[in-house]
Amino acid sequence: MSRSKWSTESRHARGYGAEWDKLRLLVLERDGHLCQCQHCKAEGRVTLATEVDHVVSRARATALGWSKARTEDPSNLQAINSDCHVRKTQEEQGKTVKPKIGLDGWAIV
Repeated sequence: MSRSKWSTESRHARGYGAEWDKLRLLVLERDGHLCQCQHCKAEGRVTLATEVDHVVSRARATALGWSKARTEDPSNLQAINSDCHVRKTQEEQGKTVKPKIGLDGWAIV
């Protein structure tokens, strides 16, 4: 039986409690609830963002010796849509990113 790689800790134990909820809303409002990822910006796409992403991931920030305050600073956070968030996380983890295929048979970037 294979085990999931997802953490079994609660979101609060992983650092996503009430303080994060307030910070998340601040970032979403700052960014106008629009995706700020490099792919959307480079392609001129305007996409609704419902999530907040660490520009420098928490894992990378820890490896760089960043403090929690620096990691969670709004300058290291961006509004992002869920598809871009999944793609960015997969890229950061070195996984192959499979493109979504549209009804016309072409990849959706």
